[in-house]
Amino acid sequence: MKGKIIIFSIMLLIYPYFNYGQELFQKGKGSHIEASHFTIGSSVDGGSIFDLGVIFRHRLSDKFDAGLLVDYRSVTCGNNIPKGFQSLQGKGLTIGPVFGYTSVLSNPRWGIRSSLSLRITLSSITQASESRRMALAGYGMDIDIFIFRHINLGKSINAFPGIGLFASITHFTGHNRDEYGLSRIYVPQKRQTYFESAGTPLVSGLLFKVPVSFKVFRNKRLALEPSYWFDSYNSVNGLNGLFRINIRFSF
Repeated sequence: MKGKIIIFSIMLLIYPYFNYGQELFQKGKGSHIEASHFTIGSSVDGGSIFDLGVIFRHRLSDKFDAGLLVDYRSVTCGNNIPKGFQSLQGKGLTIGPVFGYTSVLSNPRWGIRSSLSLRITLSSITQASESRRMALAGYGMDIDIFIFRHINLGKSINAFPGIGLFASITHFTGHNRDEYGLSRIYVPQKRQTYFESAGTPLVSGLLFKVPVSFKVFRNKRLALEPSYWFDSYNSVNGLNGLFRINIRFSF
């Protein structure tokens, strides 16, 4: 009975922090869980992959929010690798704080959204019975600024299309560098050419977003955020383009 009272008391204390449903691009407190990517699968030759990236944010005031980024990746090579490299497996964990700022301009149809994230990546590669501990594979920083327009599409649907700039810098330590793509470091664009290698590449470019937010029940909202990123990393013919969709739940 005492344990139930303690749990109930804790729920009463944290309830005010989860009793808002404001969209991330609007004023007002709220909490936000965003799934940036999710991959799971296996191949006939015995290979497998699991990759999940999640960001949690909580609005500290009408404009500022803070949270945590977590990305976990596990990849196992199949049998189509050179002899002697069977049971090759790689794991990686990226974690770090995220900060955001939203400003609605004097004309409430327009606003500015900026975000900053700091991250470190730990990784390990295991071959057969030889197991290695997780070690620092890289660290970096991501920043972007986004100008958007608020469009009301109905009583419960809002859109926030806009354009912005982004920059991402990552330092690779070279730990667990491999040629099979087992050990990759998270970057917000999720371009798969970011293999671990010594160096500190800086990536910058343009981004376009069209977040669409739906009211699902009471003050809870679900947002789909299609975005297109342009950058010049490893590009021979000019800018590279990458499309992705984030899913965000606001409560």
